[in-house]
Amino acid sequence: MVSSSLKWSFVLAAPAELVRRLSLLLVAVFTPALSLAAQDNPVLLELGAGSLSPDDPLNAILSFRGSVGRILSHRDGLSIDYTRQSNSRSTSEDLGKYARQFVNLSWLHSFQEAFFDEDTKQQQYLFKLSGGLLVRGETPSFNADLSNAVFLGAGLAIRYPFSRHIAAVGTIEDDVAFIPSQTVDSTSFGGVVQHNFGLFVVVQWRP
Repeated sequence: MVSSSLKWSFVLAAPAELVRRLSLLLVAVFTPALSLAAQDNPVLLELGAGSLSPDDPLNAILSFRGSVGRILSHRDGLSIDYTRQSNSRSTSEDLGKYARQFVNLSWLHSFQEAFFDEDTKQQQYLFKLSGGLLVRGETPSFNADLSNAVFLGAGLAIRYPFSRHIAAVGTIEDDVAFIPSQTVDSTSFGGVVQHNFGLFVVVQWRP
């Protein structure tokens, strides 16, 4: 009877031991893989300021930019960018009520290996392509919201990583917005292609 009881308890313990060993094996196998994936494809956070000028590249228009992205490889990355562009420097609502907003998806491609952890304290050159929506909002001239516009952009960037986590990025770009035709209070406008010339400096952080 005692022997039977011991045998019964052993049979119950065997599946539990098997589950424990399989769990340890899975942790041992997948933990390095997850750590490698997190290292190879880190998140990128950016915050900065600059000028994004409609039509005239020599007319500085204060703008702010924030981005969140992910590195796809040692040369490529994707980001979602939000840029707030002053609509008119002659009003008190410079970056508030009358500001225009650019929301877009960007692809970054480096001309050389750029995102290795050891690639620090050296200049890296990147090409940028983007596309998204220009939210034009309200203007002081009309008591109505202007029609939104699709835009496409291209730019060149210089990236300088101070460490694995912190880098400075300077970008020159041109965001081409396709402004639709619109009539407000018997006034027709729009129906044009508008270039927005940008110069930005942002701080990039890799958590």
